[in-house]
Amino acid sequence: MKSILKMNTMAWLCMLTMVISCSQDHDVQHSYQESVAVANRGESSLSFIDATNNSLTKTLLIPGSEPMYVVYVAQTDKLYVGDRAQSQIHQIDPQMMEVERSISVGKGVFHMWANGTGTQLWVSADIDNAISVVDLTDFTLMRTIPLGIKPHDVFVSQDGTKAYVSVFTQNLTLPDSVYLFNAQHFTKEKAQAVGRDPHLFHLNLTDRLLVASQSGQVFALDDGDLTISTMTSLPGAHGLFATPSQDQLVIASITENKLYLVKSASLAFDGPILTTAVTTPHNVAINAAGNKVFVTHSGAMANEVTFYNLNHNELSEEGRLQTGLNPFGIAYFKRLLKP
Repeated sequence: MKSILKMNTMAWLCMLTMVISCSQDHDVQHSYQESVAVANRGESSLSFIDATNNSLTKTLLIPGSEPMYVVYVAQTDKLYVGDRAQSQIHQIDPQMMEVERSISVGKGVFHMWANGTGTQLWVSADIDNAISVVDLTDFTLMRTIPLGIKPHDVFVSQDGTKAYVSVFTQNLTLPDSVYLFNAQHFTKEKAQAVGRDPHLFHLNLTDRLLVASQSGQVFALDDGDLTISTMTSLPGAHGLFATPSQDQLVIASITENKLYLVKSASLAFDGPILTTAVTTPHNVAINAAGNKVFVTHSGAMANEVTFYNLNHNELSEEGRLQTGLNPFGIAYFKRLLKP
């Protein structure tokens, strides 16, 4: 009898240990890295900023480079930096903040964007008048798409089926245009005239392409046929970014030194216009929580990034930080830290 009782007690203790062990497995705390990477065009460097406290984490020098834009791809857990001077894309380990490898692309590297499946990076090459498409699965150049016209901004849809490219018209009296490409066959399917110097952001939740033109207009286009559904006036509209819910846009006016908070559905103002304390607000990023905005301020002698709180329909400055010369492209990313 005592033997049976002892065995039952031991079995109960083993089960209790397993339950506690499983419970502890569920209680494992993961550590995340929330960072902002800034491409310092005038200083051959990247600034890494802690997105939670606005402090400088590291400055990464890339000798001989002219960093333009930076993109984080969650599927590969890598950062990609476009280098205009050396016609290269650099792949960077976001945790070690070091260059891992580089590949050559077209001349005149400018804007770039990756699809949401982590398989393609489209790069504007405005000297070659072409688009370089990088295969992110093996980090090779998979396609060069000749355009016969100078490309500028580029955006690839979340599902990877469509790519949008803004192009500059040589005749300054005519509007610039946006091209729609089939991102699987690399064929141009549609074109739409918009304002001058157009910049792009695709809203996959509502199937619309937003176009901010520095000539003073913001357009909402159908993402399938590029027909214009809405247009509003916005002086100096340049860099733009949507909140995670995609119901709001933050648009930088590079000529008016202002940040606009705009409803993505109607393009109407969604709060007071904020005048930036630092001139020439250029490119915009927003954190995963949708409550913090990061802005580069560009120019040959510029060296600051500013931070803003986004509380429903109001922006307020939170701080600023010195980076390298001419901070240009900017990317926020949140990732699980590796052991």
